[in-house]
Amino acid sequence: MRPSAAARRSHRLRVLMHTVTVVLPCVLSLCLYADPPRATPLLPPPGIPASRVAPLQRPPMTLVAALREIHHPTVAPVALAPGPTPGSATESEALRRYVRGRQRAMDGQYARAADDIDAALRLDPGSTALHSTRARIAGAAGDLPRAKAEWEAVLARDPTDLQALISVGIAEFDAGQA
Repeated sequence: MRPSAAARRSHRLRVLMHTVTVVLPCVLSLCLYADPPRATPLLPPPGIPASRVAPLQRPPMTLVAALREIHHPTVAPVALAPGPTPGSATESEALRRYVRGRQRAMDGQYARAADDIDAALRLDPGSTALHSTRARIAGAAGDLPRAKAEWEAVLARDPTDLQALISVGIAEFDAGQA
């Protein structure tokens, strides 16, 4: 029996998360701390004269030095919709809808869960937690365009959200855009 599309996406996400969190750091540490390669003659690609090709003249770096060279992009401020006042009835209702939507999603009632999360989003449109929950529910229900749109809404508010970055990448991969 073939696993469902949601199960395959979930498996790909687990493999990708394992790669990012376990395999990639191990590979980087091996590359950064390995012995420098021996001087071997550098063969130019076909049609390129040997005088135009020179080996990279860079001393070996430690992981800390390599990480210092990474320039992190500056995050542009995003105008967010104002949320409900903390402790207000609106916030309580949004939280109640959120909890009920999550419970219904866990019970497999995706349409009713989506309705609850949409109601909570109307009360608190700037919540990244609500948008990411709505994206998970849409993905579980098989509505991949809606899931991608919600993950992109999360990224508009928080460009460093790893779950959203990976989910948008997987959605683009599944759609053949990556």
